[in-house]
Amino acid sequence: MATEVAVEDLRSRSRETRLVDTVEQYMTRDPICFRRDTPLEEALRALIEHKISGAPVVESYEGDESGSGRLVGVISEEDLLWKEVDATDKELESAFRAPYLWSMMTSDTSMLETYEDQALKVLSQTVGLSMSEQSISVTPDTPVKDVATIMLDAKIKRLPVVAPRGGGKPGVTVVGVISRNDVLRHVLRVLTERGGREGGAGGVGKEGGGGEEGGGEGRGKAQTSVVKGGA
Repeated sequence: MATEVAVEDLRSRSRETRLVDTVEQYMTRDPICFRRDTPLEEALRALIEHKISGAPVVESYEGDESGSGRLVGVISEEDLLWKEVDATDKELESAFRAPYLWSMMTSDTSMLETYEDQALKVLSQTVGLSMSEQSISVTPDTPVKDVATIMLDAKIKRLPVVAPRGGGKPGVTVVGVISRNDVLRHVLRVLTERGGREGGAGGVGKEGGGGEEGGGEGRGKAQTSVVKGGA
């Protein structure tokens, strides 16, 4: 009897612990980040290569050449597809949308050429002109359940994770990204353990970030203007 009580107590504690799982347990560390001056074409290629739908945009602190930086915005597939890159240039409005849809409906190849020309114009711009100046971020110790609420309220798919800079320096830097997929892994882990199917989730809930769309949130690689996050 005492053994049964002890086992149930351990299960109860385990469930309670899962409900306060933190971002650090699920986030992708050292994510792909971009600079304001990163060409959109370079950003697009990086998103496709790493199978992610968006990434933080960072800016280096003065005198800091470590490659890390403070969060200034995010660039996403939505920004690349739908936003006006330059509101003063009407040719760039809905560059990926209207001409292409029109050509699909009418078989007007001239409109398709217009679409291609406008797409090239857009991709010659920089990330800074198209990014969303998102100020929402979380920290490694933020509970995952709070992240879910933030994502639903703000209607966003991913959140940058920031932490204080090392060496006692002021400010924070991007150290990771947590996505909806990561939150869902947390939910599945809680439900699995609640159902008593211990170990049945396989790799679900493995620490260190599971990735955004099955392929994993991209991790940073040293490139000209595609940079690593991290302290």
